Amino acid sequence: MFCNQCGTKLPEGSAFCPECGAKQIHLQSENAETNNVSEKVTNNEEKHATNNATSNVTGNVHNNENKSSDFLNSMMEKLKNNKKIVGIVLAVIAVLLVAIIIFATRKPTVNLNDYVTVKVDGCDPNGSASIEFDKERFGTDYGEILEENAGASGYTSSYASEEERIEAALEALDNKPAYKRFVSDCVDGDFDKDSNLKNGDKITFKWDCDDEFALKRYGVKIKYSDIEYKVEGLDKYVTSEDDLSKDTLKDLQDKARKDYEEMESGRLSTGGKINSFQYIGMGTATKKSYSYSGNSILCLAFKIEIQNTYTNGVQTYDEPTTLYWYECFRDVTVNTKGENTYDLDAIDSPYNVVTIDSGVNQGFFTNKKWMYTGFSSANELVDYFKSQYQSNYDINFDSKTIDISKGVDVNGSTANQAELNGDNGIIFANSSEEIIAAEEIKALTDEQLRLAINEIYARHGYIFNDEALLNHYKQFDWYKPEIASDAFSISLFNETEKANVEAMQAERDSRQ
Repeated sequence: MFCNQCGTKLPEGSAFCPECGAKQIHLQSENAETNNVSEKVTNNEEKHATNNATSNVTGNVHNNENKSSDFLNSMMEKLKNNKKIVGIVLAVIAVLLVAIIIFATRKPTVNLNDYVTVKVDGCDPNGSASIEFDKERFGTDYGEILEENAGASGYTSSYASEEERIEAALEALDNKPAYKRFVSDCVDGDFDKDSNLKNGDKITFKWDCDDEFALKRYGVKIKYSDIEYKVEGLDKYVTSEDDLSKDTLKDLQDKARKDYEEMESGRLSTGGKINSFQYIGMGTATKKSYSYSGNSILCLAFKIEIQNTYTNGVQTYDEPTTLYWYECFRDVTVNTKGENTYDLDAIDSPYNVVTIDSGVNQGFFTNKKWMYTGFSSANELVDYFKSQYQSNYDINFDSKTIDISKGVDVNGSTANQAELNGDNGIIFANSSEEIIAAEEIKALTDEQLRLAINEIYARHGYIFNDEALLNHYKQFDWYKPEIASDAFSISLFNETEKANVEAMQAERDSRQ
């Protein structure tokens, strides 16, 4: 090879020229140029074969070497100018390689806060809080990744030990999706307070997750932060009449009268009738500690006037008696819109009896008496209510919350009995033509038994003194009130009707 700068012959592969110190560049073009020169020298020697020819060849060689040197110098200059571009290209390639490596080896990050919702239930001040984790949406987003890392085969990430791999394989035998196992295994937490909540309370859900297990078993990182929540929108228990809508109060009042009539139907049938049934006020009791039911008691108080009539042929008793009674409804609530929620079957009523002595002898040296459920005074009613609930409840009920002088009449609820007994209000359609079986009579409720007896009277146009019964039958077209009670005689009954009435009255009396 020859020096690119001065033309001095150099050993093959030399990096620098010992004569001029120029750095050497080895290019294929140099070899190609040298081969061309050699070919030209050979051709000139063959043509001229003289010393002059040799001199010309030598001159050509030097000229070609100078041209080659100029080409190489030009190439060197271009490379020097393009060093910045080459460096940029190499840097970009390096960044891409690093990014690819990071992307290929990085672990997915799961933000648990994206999948949870705080839910509050119950009533102020006994509300409760819970967390709902949207497993289905979580499964849609991460189910495939988790299956790949710790799926049905049971294999876990490369971090897992052999023991953990075996455990995962056993879990997979239950065919439980990996995302559900992930939630069970790695996700947990609790509120700093989750019960006895009231509107306005501030609570915090604190996570207690197994980050290491999530990475080892499922190959994912988990991200989460505490959730702060202000309790709002809880229903509250009714504590005053202001919390009750007019329709709700009427429903509760009507239900109370209906229950009382059914409960006392047997006693009322022996000479008693309800003259008036008045609502006089309410009280409440709130449980001191939360339970699943009966956290609040709403007590409706009533003043009842009952007319009792009896005669032994010599003496007659016909006097009204006033007594007091209440019925309780459990867990009546009101929401932020003023709407009430209540269960008409969730009731409690007192077990106390008022005895009324007519003073009229009914034989065997005994007077005719009536016994009705209730109390002799409003104060006695309040005291009884407190005695039943004060140990476990905070009571808001006293004689000031009721007004016995301003009662609100509650109409008899037997007007709705048609819903129970069919469209025509008949218990036994054939009781005037067929003897009723004893088993059928025993199967009747007290109220049904009372109506079954009186419907035979009603068929004959009997005008009932009991306003509730009269209104009940007036709603049916078949009832024609024509004969007053003092003009009515059972001689109007046929033998079948007499037998049925006697059988049903005997059943009624046996229940007293």
